[in-house]
Amino acid sequence: MNEKNLPSANRRLVLGLAACVILLLSGQSLFAKGDPQVWFGKIDAGAMELRVKFVIELNEGELSGEMFSLDQDNAAIPVDSVDLNGDQIEISVQKIGSSFKGKLNDDRTVAEGTWTQAGNDLPLTLKKVDEVPEEEEPTSVWRGELDVTVAKLELQLRVLENDKALFDSLTQGANGIKASIELDETTMSFKVPAAAGSYEGKLNEDGTVVTGTWSQGGQEYPLEMTKVESAIDKIDVNRPQHPKAPYPYREEFVKVKNPKADCALAGTLTLPKEEGKYPGVVLISGSGPQDRDESLLGHKPFLVIADHLTRHGIAVLRFDDRGIGESTGDFGAATSLDFASDVSHLVKFLSKHNEIDPDRIGLIGHSEGGLIAPMVASKLPGKLAHVVLLSGPGVDGAAILESQWRAMGEATPEETEKRTDAMKVAQGMKVVQAIKDGVAEEEVEKMIKELADAEEDDAAANALSAGLDTMTTPWFRYFIKYDPIPALKKTTCPVLALNGEKDLQVLVDLNLPAIEQALKESGNDDFRCVEMPGLNHLFQECKTGSVLEYQSIEETFSRKALEEISDWVLKH
Repeated sequence: MNEKNLPSANRRLVLGLAACVILLLSGQSLFAKGDPQVWFGKIDAGAMELRVKFVIELNEGELSGEMFSLDQDNAAIPVDSVDLNGDQIEISVQKIGSSFKGKLNDDRTVAEGTWTQAGNDLPLTLKKVDEVPEEEEPTSVWRGELDVTVAKLELQLRVLENDKALFDSLTQGANGIKASIELDETTMSFKVPAAAGSYEGKLNEDGTVVTGTWSQGGQEYPLEMTKVESAIDKIDVNRPQHPKAPYPYREEFVKVKNPKADCALAGTLTLPKEEGKYPGVVLISGSGPQDRDESLLGHKPFLVIADHLTRHGIAVLRFDDRGIGESTGDFGAATSLDFASDVSHLVKFLSKHNEIDPDRIGLIGHSEGGLIAPMVASKLPGKLAHVVLLSGPGVDGAAILESQWRAMGEATPEETEKRTDAMKVAQGMKVVQAIKDGVAEEEVEKMIKELADAEEDDAAANALSAGLDTMTTPWFRYFIKYDPIPALKKTTCPVLALNGEKDLQVLVDLNLPAIEQALKESGNDDFRCVEMPGLNHLFQECKTGSVLEYQSIEETFSRKALEEISDWVLKH
């Protein structure tokens, strides 16, 4: 239910951000003690290539190392495990929930294989090098700000030799997208196939400014690009609500086992500064692989919520999803029911903690987390003090998808685009209904291929084909069929449900009344359902609710919503 599940039919301007990837080679036969090695490769993500560097060292019989994504934030990512069996290697990187399987060449200086992350298989070849090859220097760099009404996007174009270029959407963190360009003394035009976008403009007399039009998804936007001395990797974003250490409370780093799932959930427990017995809550994130802060587009909503609640005397446990960050397990094979099992074990952990009052433990779930929280509560009658649902669903997943697709289509200003989007929603729902009805995967694949072949927009066609990986996962099949009402009717503890008025992903008019009716029928006499004016799916003050606004808004989480949550938790 987050922006990763939205269809390409909405023709959003959001540019695909390729997965961050990591690969390391193991075995003492490859490495000598105290002799760090550098391995370099390019991740072929279709629309772009991501340069990656790995520095590996053998110490005391064990390999350790770091990976650097040279075209992204270039931050070090630790390696967790490397297995070598003959010339076959298998890598696990828990930090980003990924794995690699590949083959070494005869002299063991090249590793060729496939990197798997978030359901996507990407080819990767690594070579042992003395130094990382220098990136091709651009012949010129151009930068401009695109105003798409709901957001302003900082764009950059790096012009290379042979009519090639790299396109960067700096605001969205999507860099290195392949482009083709025609540039002479008077005009500039370039195309970005992966974004189904193009630009045409005229240069001023001294050739330093181009004035023109960016076209995408049937819409046109004025865009002025200025020649600059050098390229930048990213732009700084202001997140004033993100707390900075030292904090006025304590942190405990915990790991809780779920033996039935053979996984361990890593998280952070924040506690008020003084020792005592405190109410405690577990934060449950939305769909997709999420870390403990529910990090998204430069925002860390769960960090902000945990900080606010702990400052109000409430202990908060937030955790990495199974298989993500420092948690172990298989994220790709899990459903909402499996995630509910994880949360149940976290509740059990809190109930035994010597500084948590076992009679004052609650759940706070956002988006899919708002679906999972009642699943857990319905199985633990009398054991939870309260539940808070943030943008929680009151209808099944198929209805959620159809409503959000239609809402985003209606948000399109052009009438022709609205009609196109409405048609694509109908087509998309045929596929969803087929999956819901249990149609064989081969038939679903055929349906999607037919839609992709009929799509004139290459980027949309590619997205439709790629969407098959998500739509055939165990999670998706479970999600579109699951009806949250029975669990809500069995949730007898106090419930607070908050939904944003401008939420285009979990629509308030469809979901909040359904939640309220289910709680009434349950006989629960202590619940509150609130429509929060002006807030989007992330509980930010916004203009339209569009996903394009999320990153450009400085606010991470509404102060009013934070107060609603803390007041409710302290009351119960």
